[in-house]
Amino acid sequence: MDTDEKEYNIQLDLTNPILWSPESPNYYLFEISLVSDGIVIDKTVRELSFFQFKKNEADLLLNGNPFEFKGTTYFLNETDLKKINSYEKIKDDLSLIKATGFNVVRFSKSYPNPFALKLCRELGLLALIELPINSVPEDILLRSDFETRAEFPLMNFFQIICGFRILLL
Repeated sequence: MDTDEKEYNIQLDLTNPILWSPESPNYYLFEISLVSDGIVIDKTVRELSFFQFKKNEADLLLNGNPFEFKGTTYFLNETDLKKINSYEKIKDDLSLIKATGFNVVRFSKSYPNPFALKLCRELGLLALIELPINSVPEDILLRSDFETRAEFPLMNFFQIICGFRILLL
């Protein structure tokens, strides 16, 4: 078995993609297969969305249209999760947020559940994710090894988030 690592870069030209917005939360299924001698060795499927944010003199523009943040902060009540299905609770909460007229959800104080990010994309909610370093004591932040110790959790967080991509054009 060949264990040498190989890296391939593939360029994909996408002409006029259907853009994601809170009103039209469009996404694509992107499938990559690793094939050897006609046999699929590995395959991954990701959901992928595209949108464009720009700032002009007066407005923030989403896909060329003025965009107004109508947001709320979402805190998952972990006490309730002991009594009910957490996925249903998150879905109900985010569906209510969308139905109330919000287009942005800020996740604060903890990493959001990946399922919540998937739902945000599908419901048309822009997810703002706050890295929860505000609760790290200053003496820990100032330690010389803090960066090294924080690297693994942050890399893990980014790997999770990468599974729920929305790309800025």
